[in-house]
Amino acid sequence: MKIIVVAAFKQEAQYFLNKDKPEKTLSFPFPVYDAGRYSIVISGPGKTNAASAVTCMLAGAGQCHVINAGSAGALKADIREGSTFAVNKIFEADRHLLSGEKRFLFTENITSLPSAVCLCRDIPVITAAERDFFSSDADIADMESAAVFQICRLFKAGCSIIKTVSDSSSCSDKSEIINKISAVSVKLYETVSGLMERIEN
Repeated sequence: MKIIVVAAFKQEAQYFLNKDKPEKTLSFPFPVYDAGRYSIVISGPGKTNAASAVTCMLAGAGQCHVINAGSAGALKADIREGSTFAVNKIFEADRHLLSGEKRFLFTENITSLPSAVCLCRDIPVITAAERDFFSSDADIADMESAAVFQICRLFKAGCSIIKTVSDSSSCSDKSEIINKISAVSVKLYETVSGLMERIEN
């Protein structure tokens, strides 16, 4: 079973790179690192980048399990920065505009982590008003999970979505949010390492 870790930003993957010192095997179209036990790809933010990166990694790869490890913003006041969740439901908020029906994707939590509903859209959720608007349908927000999950489903690959909260629901400064992304890397590494052991066994 090949394990593929997908991170949108290098900051999210930095501890993986520092700790395991994987060999960089590809620079284009996406940076890919081989750690032996797993490969890690830096997709860039957004659903198109995520879908393209996962497609490149899964095409012709055989049996795989993909772990989307990344940061997320909190939509609810009781979710604290540093909290880590396994996403078991994705609200793809920008897919219901034509049909008028909200689109949810159902994933599987194979970890002991608490589950969360993740809002996924190509526009980041920044302001308190935006966070409050979506909080009735989701707990946290990202920009890649829906794409990763759907490409994995297309290739019949296993998929786990692991998100560590980088910014609270009260955080609305774009620069501050970006600066906080790197703070999640250690927690993601620890969580994903445990998940890989479960997948391998």
